[in-house]
Amino acid sequence: MIVTAHQPGYLPGVSVVAKLAHADAVVWLDDAPFTTPGFVNRNRLSDGTWLTVPIERENHRTRIKDVTIGAGSWAGDHVWQLRERFLAAEHFDPYFAEILAGPLAEAGRPLIDLNLELVEWMIGTLGLPTREFRQSDYPARGGSFTSKLVRLVKAVGGTAYLSGPTTALDPAQFEAAGIELLTFRFAGANPSIIEPLFTEGQLPSKPLQEVNVA
Repeated sequence: MIVTAHQPGYLPGVSVVAKLAHADAVVWLDDAPFTTPGFVNRNRLSDGTWLTVPIERENHRTRIKDVTIGAGSWAGDHVWQLRERFLAAEHFDPYFAEILAGPLAEAGRPLIDLNLELVEWMIGTLGLPTREFRQSDYPARGGSFTSKLVRLVKAVGGTAYLSGPTTALDPAQFEAAGIELLTFRFAGANPSIIEPLFTEGQLPSKPLQEVNVA
């Protein structure tokens, strides 16, 4: 069982969802600190357009799971921008607008609920069988980043961990735990997944996506 992990971003990039396609399960790192600028509350299209969800100012020094949506007309703006660009696209889905127009996008609601509702719709639309877990359901404060990942992978029943290219992990800890360490490499344009989802109805066949044993 291959497990990967990632922070739960808003309309995540193609590279994130492509990595999910190579995994059996994902652990959303919602117990990580929220930082800005980043991709937890924003992402962009290939033309450089940023789609940003405002957050309550006091949330800038909290955990991702505790970040709440701020007030404003952002939801309508996002729907308008995407309708203008993709309404004529073959796979445009009005359900996206329903999510943003509904209670999940209301000020004061947890940002993670909105992000994961959108991700669940995306992976369902793409037909990915990826199981989802939240880091906060398996609390463990101590230890290095590697040791936390090892505990999370074991907690959800994983036998392998799929990582992006990084030197921040200690392979010896995975080996000692009997967990195979895999590396996912992605190259090419990386706009929000919403773009190829509406235009192609699937993950792009290009760019390069490969998994190698580390």
